[in-house]
Amino acid sequence: MDKLDYKGLYNLALQKNIKQLKKEIDAKQTKTKIHNWAKKFQLNPLEVRQKIIDDYMFSLHYIIEPARQGFHEKLAADYIKKFSNVSNFKNLPNSGKNALVVHGGVIISKKDAPSNASKTIDFEWDTDGYKCYASHKYTKDEGGGGTQDNQYKDLRDFMENSRPNNDVKIRFFAICDGEYYQHKDSNGYTKIKILNRDCYKKDKLIALPIDDLFNHLKEIKKKP
Repeated sequence: MDKLDYKGLYNLALQKNIKQLKKEIDAKQTKTKIHNWAKKFQLNPLEVRQKIIDDYMFSLHYIIEPARQGFHEKLAADYIKKFSNVSNFKNLPNSGKNALVVHGGVIISKKDAPSNASKTIDFEWDTDGYKCYASHKYTKDEGGGGTQDNQYKDLRDFMENSRPNNDVKIRFFAICDGEYYQHKDSNGYTKIKILNRDCYKKDKLIALPIDDLFNHLKEIKKKP
């Protein structure tokens, strides 16, 4: 499988959103946003409108950022569902009756889960007779901090709650994408290595980047 080019596809999505913004530059909602912003800073709305058309960096202020549209999760889902060793793939919702979480090794509906349960499971699929569940995060390396560390904590919670599960027909994956998980600490450990050091369970639970998932699934053999 080719590697998933998050950065390249993200840039294409930015270009698409900018193109859409310029196409809708005179739509009521866009005009109102421009007018309010111009009024706030005592600027001429027509000059702001032209600045959006002419200036790439300025136009970024007005588009919907792809990351806020679940962009990375959608990319990951589309990537995995194309695997030849994946069937019945589902990109699970994060709310509602079909949302799932794993808590204390048990996979349950989010609506029935306690408040301290892990975050919702993102993906579900079948591989060679096994049911697979995955939590996915794409996290940039921006020096750590609240958002990045919270995403890491979500993956760790997912792994810690998955570990007690002893169903031999179930596999769990923490899919860790983005530079944040590859950055080494003072001891030379990446976040992925730390997750596997603390939570790994042979043939059952692993943290890995999405580019390694296809080959890992190839190693799953159907057992009697």
